[in-house]
Amino acid sequence: MDDKYTLITREEVAANPEKIWDALTDPEKMAKWWGPKGFTSTVEELDVRKGGKFRVIMHGPDGVDYPNTYVFDKVNRPNQLIFTNQGSEQFGLEPFQSVLDIERVGDRQNSL
Repeated sequence: MDDKYTLITREEVAANPEKIWDALTDPEKMAKWWGPKGFTSTVEELDVRKGGKFRVIMHGPDGVDYPNTYVFDKVNRPNQLIFTNQGSEQFGLEPFQSVLDIERVGDRQNSL
């Protein structure tokens, strides 16, 4: 995998790490928010463990289905998920890795 491109983003969410973890690892919850705005998602598999798979079909507003398969490289509950998108020849998507770090910011006690 070519790692010459790196994108770093930061998002603050009014929820504790356990609530965020739950939203990332529950198939029903993932289906409600995974994908770009305007898309819906069907989670076919969500096996959150090292070597486990996340298979999801994102349904575009244009009627096109975009199947994606991710493999979990590292799972450290509730602080980190590292996963690799397997890419798609059909859509010209090369494999890429994502690192998701979850950390408490301040003393927020709000819930998701």
